[in-house]
Amino acid sequence: MVYLVSYDLIGGGKNYEEVSQAIKDASNGYYSHCLTSTWIIQSELKTANDVFAKIKPCLDSDDLCIVIETATNRQGVLKKPDNDMIKGIFS
Repeated sequence: MVYLVSYDLIGGGKNYEEVSQAIKDASNGYYSHCLTSTWIIQSELKTANDVFAKIKPCLDSDDLCIVIETATNRQGVLKKPDNDMIKGIFS
């Protein structure tokens, strides 16, 4: 499955590294941190809820996060390494 994960960590003193690691851990090793607070990951987890459950413990009560299962229909402009990784994720 492929998921888009996006978040806003509200306020100062947030642990971005912990959230990033949780997202990586939810993946099967194939991921792209393609925009500042947006990732595209390939995962063996079956639902967006399962992915979110891996990330939620790293979030504070005022933080925002959304996980969306994606389809192969996509379009956009990204840096070449991210674009190449995303092509591989959807292959």
